[in-house]
Amino acid sequence: MLKTTLLATCLSLNALLASAQTMPELLAKPEIPLTWMGLDFSATKYLGDPGTVAPEEMKGLFEKINQLMVNEAKKYDLAKAFKRDKVLYTPSITEGVNRKVDATKLITSDISQEGRLSEVKVQELVSQYDYPADASGVGLTFVMEDLNKQMEKAVFWVTFVDMRSRKVLYTEKIAGQAMGFGFRNHWAGGIYDGLNHIRAKKYGEWKKRFAKG
Repeated sequence: MLKTTLLATCLSLNALLASAQTMPELLAKPEIPLTWMGLDFSATKYLGDPGTVAPEEMKGLFEKINQLMVNEAKKYDLAKAFKRDKVLYTPSITEGVNRKVDATKLITSDISQEGRLSEVKVQELVSQYDYPADASGVGLTFVMEDLNKQMEKAVFWVTFVDMRSRKVLYTEKIAGQAMGFGFRNHWAGGIYDGLNHIRAKKYGEWKKRFAKG
């Protein structure tokens, strides 16, 4: 009886994972889970004076910010922000591209580097992730664009992906106010602020927009 129940649960979850292939479907059904794929730092630029943080150290701190999102999932509440009954965590999907970050190109004082990503570039980036062979359903990542020290803003692209086809379903740029002490906590604070903005305002805007579509 227990095996039958577990099998039914797994089949039900798999059906939910495979069912949302469009944003209207996802937004209309909170029971459809999201898979958190981690923060993507592969195209990130740090704009401004890094202070005492060296480029290689900064790259390591990116990993720690990613881990913080998982370790403190109750604080960085993705389910609440994205109105989900369930969020699955598979941050290993973006680990490969983050490991390949060239630390020598992370830091710049060139303000013209700001805002260089686009929807086309985001699609290119997410196609390079380490998706599981049996990946399905909708994945969620934040493609980190800028850590802007001058503006104290973390700028990232909230990106929904059909993991089976690796196609972006929707992406939009968000900015969050950096806060807190220490590099990790300061920039994680920008992500936290961005999540609060999604929960309080942006998600509702998406629902209205796609309901009309």
